[in-house]
Parts: sequence; C-alpha cells; structure tokens
Amino acid sequence: MNLKIKLAAVAITIVFFLSGISMLFMEYVQYRDETEARRLALEEKQQQEAELAEKLAYEAALEEDRLAALVKYDSVGDYYNGRAVVKLDGKYGVIDENSNAIIETIYDEIENFTMEKYTRVKKDGKWGYISRNGNILIPTEYYFCGKPYENIVIVGNNGRYGYMNMDGTKVTDLLYDKVENFGDNGLGKVILNQLFGYVDKNGKVIVPITTPYIDENADFVGTWNRTEVHSGEASQIIITNQTANTFEFTLTSKYFTKQGTVSDMADIVQPTVGEYVFEGTANREVIRFERIEDYLLVTSNLSGNIGFDKEVNVLGKYVLGEPVYNNAETLHQVFRQQEVLNKILTVLGEELYEDIFLLCVNEGLYETENLNDKSLTIKGRYYYFYIPTTGKAFKLVIAKETGYIYFQARSNDAYTYKTDDPNRQNRAISAVSFDEVLD
Repeated sequence: MNLKIKLAAVAITIVFFLSGISMLFMEYVQYRDETEARRLALEEKQQQEAELAEKLAYEAALEEDRLAALVKYDSVGDYYNGRAVVKLDGKYGVIDENSNAIIETIYDEIENFTMEKYTRVKKDGKWGYISRNGNILIPTEYYFCGKPYENIVIVGNNGRYGYMNMDGTKVTDLLYDKVENFGDNGLGKVILNQLFGYVDKNGKVIVPITTPYIDENADFVGTWNRTEVHSGEASQIIITNQTANTFEFTLTSKYFTKQGTVSDMADIVQPTVGEYVFEGTANREVIRFERIEDYLLVTSNLSGNIGFDKEVNVLGKYVLGEPVYNNAETLHQVFRQQEVLNKILTVLGEELYEDIFLLCVNEGLYETENLNDKSLTIKGRYYYFYIPTTGKAFKLVIAKETGYIYFQARSNDAYTYKTDDPNRQNRAISAVSFDEVLD
C-alpha cells in the first residue's frame, strides 16, 4: 500500500514538473516572439528613419543645387524626375541634379519633366518633344502636339492632323481634318471631309473612310465673362479658332487693380471638355473648360479657387454676354433707406461721398457688425468697406439712439474724419477719438 502511495506521489511530482517545464517553455516562446517582434519593429523604424534622412538629404542637396544654379540663371524651377527647367534671358533650358546643362536655353517654353522620359517644348510658336537627355524626339514643327498615348502622339498644322511615334517616325502624314487617340483595339479614328474610318498603328487604313461623321464637339467659340462673382474679380475668356481637336484662348483676369493674362491652346479631350496643362513653379495644373448648356465652367485639378499656379482668379462659371455680379445691389442691400444715404451725403459732402463712400460700396468688399450688444460708448451699427490693392477704405458707425454718423475715410494712408455729433464738431476728429466710439 505504501508503495502505491509513493508511486502515486512520484507520478504527481513528475506531472507537476512536466507542467512547470511546459509553462516555462511557453513563457520562453512568448518572450522569444515578443523580443523578435520588438527587434523587427526597431529595424523597421530604423529603416524608415534612414530612408527619411536619405530623402531629406537628397531634397536638401537638390535645393542646394537649385540655389547654386540661380547664380547662372534668371530662374530655376523645381526638380521633376531629376530635371529642372531654367530660364535665362527669356529662353528656357534644362539642368540635371548637379546643375549641369542638359538642354541649352534655346526654347520659348519647356514643360516640367512630369513624364519621366520626355517633355514637350515650344520654339518659334511650334511644339515638339525632347528626351530627358536633350535628344530631339519630335522636332518643333507643329502648332499642335498632343500628349503621348501608347507611345503615339497626335500632331497638326493649319487644321490638318496625323500621328507620330515618340521616336519621331511618322505613323501618318498630316492628312486628316481630325484624328483621335488609338483605342484598346489598336485602331485610331480619323475624319476627312465629314467621313470617318480607322487606321492601325502603322498608318494603314483598316476601316475605309466612308461613314458619315457627326461632330459632337460643343461650340466653345465666343467671349465668355465670369459671372456670379464680385466685379473686382471679373475674368474674361475669348475662345477662337476651334478645330476638331483644339481651340485657342486668351484669358484675362483681374483682382481689383491687378490683372493677369494667359494665351495658349487647349486640347478638346471630350466633346464638351477642353483641357489646358499649366506647368507651374510648384504644381502641374490641369485647367478644365467644360461647356454645360448655356455656360462654360472652368475648374482645376488642384484645390483652391485661383488657378494658373495661384497667379490669376479664373475658376468658376462663365456666360456669353453680360455677367451678373454679386455686389451689384450692395448699396441698397446694406443701406436700405434713402434717408440714411441722404444724411451720409450731408455729413460727408459730395466729393467725399462719391470718391470714397460710393466707390468703396459699389466696387469694394465689406464687413458689417451690429454693436448693440457690446460694451461700447456708442451703440449702433458698424460698417467697414475697402477696395483691395487701392488703399481706399472707410469705417462708418451709425449710432442707434441718436442717429449720429461717425465716419473715417482712408486713401493712400491719408485719413479724413467726419461726424454730425455736436459734441465733436468743435474739435478735430482724430484717429484716437474715432476709436473711442468702439472702445
């Protein structure tokens, strides 16, 4: 009996021992796995930090090279795929990351190397393509030279179009009134004398050009005026010379007294859509002209509401004929009672009323605020009108209880103060005393 008990005790001891060994092993495995996971995470973090440091060093070196190149050139653009566009004496060229001249400054325009192997260039009003090493791929002989599609580009002169390979070999001569990019079936649609057919990538006519062609392109031609904006931000687009593939445009935009103009050619990429690629200093922007019913909508692929590298205000809705400006009725919307305007005229005098008050109300921007609930010396309504870029502005307070007018005009940093408050009539109205109204 004692032997059985002893054997049982030994067995239990062995079980507990093995269980302990198993638990220790499991803890070891868990520790090993956690250690390995921490090691891998640390290696990944170190690799990410090293890659980030390398990237920052690379970008810093590029910026250093770019700044160094400014000694030689009038301007140096950002690097794209190891190439930067430079400008010297009104002409453009290309340098590499070491500021070595890859393309001499002989072109009127060079687009950034957003396409890795080549870019489009313009010389004497005509377009072509060069490689990133400066080799001429397609000579600058074409008024129209589209974007490559499956290594083939549409080219055209004087309303006649054809195809070229990106190595400069012709697919077709300039035979057609219109051509379209090749489709997934390897065929390109060509139009001649209002008939269409298809050619292959060797230029051979596969489908005879015998089917009547209906031009589905919208009519973009006309003088388009930006509408539903402030009159100080008016823009105008004059579109002319529309062909089957392109149209020419001149876009003039203003921001009050400042003005900018862009003239170029847009590609018709869909029946109702034209696109113009603007290679800015910081971004490649696609300006989109979309014909929608009786208006033209101008948008950008970039965020914001400016356009053309934020140089001119252009985005929005355009109409043929007279635009509608959202500040057209500001005078009567803000100052609803004629007797109020008559009183302002009396206080200001005709010259100040017309040269500052009416000018800023009709052509400026404004802010209004009800001051009745504020701890102010005078309760009333506050108006602030200003015309950006001109230095002209005015502040106006109309007291609630007395109806007194307190007016401060600014023109080129010169100030004029007017009021009908009898307590202020006998002394000059200074900037300090005007501000007391709002203290």
